[in-house]
Amino acid sequence: MYHDHDKIHVKCPTCFWEHVLESQSGLCAGHRFALYSPPQHEPQRTAFFKAVPGVNQHAPFVCLECGTKYQVDVANLRTTVLSQRLSEVDRLHHRVLVLQDALEDMTWQFAIHTEKNGVRVINDSCLSSLELAFDVLGWEDMMTEEQAMLKMQEPVEGLERNACS
Repeated sequence: MYHDHDKIHVKCPTCFWEHVLESQSGLCAGHRFALYSPPQHEPQRTAFFKAVPGVNQHAPFVCLECGTKYQVDVANLRTTVLSQRLSEVDRLHHRVLVLQDALEDMTWQFAIHTEKNGVRVINDSCLSSLELAFDVLGWEDMMTEEQAMLKMQEPVEGLERNACS
């Protein structure tokens, strides 16, 4: 059975830009909550308080609008600044990494996963959008799932993952 992670809407503590974070500690029932407005009634209230502790699993977060590094103060249900504004270069670097991760996730989700000669492979199904995504990511059509997963750990040419962390 597929489980969708609970989503927590938070606001950057500097510019108040809204971000959506995932939590794997909740019920994974696809709930959407706002950190700044907890549910008042059951069972949503219980689900909210089960989901919130897992929201920092990928912290620190970087605001794509202003570049502030922040995390969620779980005890006080608010976001807190870790450091003010990244440089413009670091902010753009972070955006590239976020876009790469998003493209990898979408490509992995929508590509066809099948078997060829007893090995799990990933296929672009001759869909132009997937063909382009495979090309941008440097993936080969009908490459093994294992090869694709290894490619997903490689940095964008000239950039290192976690360089902004």
